[in-house]
Amino acid sequence: TPVEWNQWLKNDFEEGVSALHPEIHETIAYLRNSGAEYVQMTGTGSAAYGIYQKEESAAKSRLWALEKDWSAETCSMGTCL
Repeated sequence: TPVEWNQWLKNDFEEGVSALHPEIHETIAYLRNSGAEYVQMTGTGSAAYGIYQKEESAAKSRLWALEKDWSAETCSMGTCL
C-alpha cells in the first residue's frame, strides 16, 4: 500500500535538493500534510507527487499548486500514464 511505501521507497536526492530549493521542501511538506498517503520527489527534483485515497484532498492540493502557477494534475491510479 502507499502507506507502506514510505518505509522503503526513498529518493536519495530529496534532502540535498530540498535544501537548495525551498519550494521543493514546501511542496513535499504540503502534500504530506494535506492527506497524501505517499509523497515522492521525482529524480533530481523536477516534480513531486502525492498519492491520495480521497479525491477531494487531491483536488485541493492541485488547486494549491495551480495558485502558485505550477503545473498540476489529478487522476486515478493507472490513468495518468
